[in-house]
Amino acid sequence: MAFAIFTSQGAPSYSSSADGTLVTSEEIDYTGLSGYQEDQYQFEITPGDAPISVNWGSRSRAAWGSSYAISSEIFQLYYQGRAKAAANVYLDKRIIQVCIWYTRNSVFVSSKVCSNASASSGYWTAGPEVSVGAWDSIGLNDPKTIFNISTSRIAPNAIF
Repeated sequence: MAFAIFTSQGAPSYSSSADGTLVTSEEIDYTGLSGYQEDQYQFEITPGDAPISVNWGSRSRAAWGSSYAISSEIFQLYYQGRAKAAANVYLDKRIIQVCIWYTRNSVFVSSKVCSNASASSGYWTAGPEVSVGAWDSIGLNDPKTIFNISTSRIAPNAIF
C-alpha cells in the first residue's frame, strides 16, 4: 500500500469528475480560524487488503482520538469509507472537519463527503459520521484506486 501525507496552511484543491464538473460536498471554510492546518492523506487500495489506517510511528491507527477516517473492502472490489470529525483535541489541535473520497488517476470515482463539527455558545459538537462508496477497476493495468482523506484542525481554544 502506498501512502502520502500533505500538510498545508491554505485552501484545499479539488479535482474534476470524469464529466468535467467540479466535485465537492458541503464544506465549511475554516481557514481564518486560529491555528488552522489542513492535512491530506492518500492511500493506494489493493483488493483483499485490511482496512486502511494511518500509521503514526510504529503504531497503526484509524483514528485521531475520537475522530476517524476508515476505508474497508465491503464486497469484492467495492470499498466503503467512513469518517467523523468529533471536535476532539488531538496532538494539540482540535479536529473540526474530516473529508473522504476515492480517486483513480486523479479523477473522482466517488463523491467527496465531509463531517463538520460545529460550535455554538463556545462549545464544540461532533459532526455526524459520513460515508461514501466506490467500485474498484478490474483491469490488471488500470490505475490504482486511491482513498483520500483531508482533515482540518485548529487551535484548541478557537471558536467558529
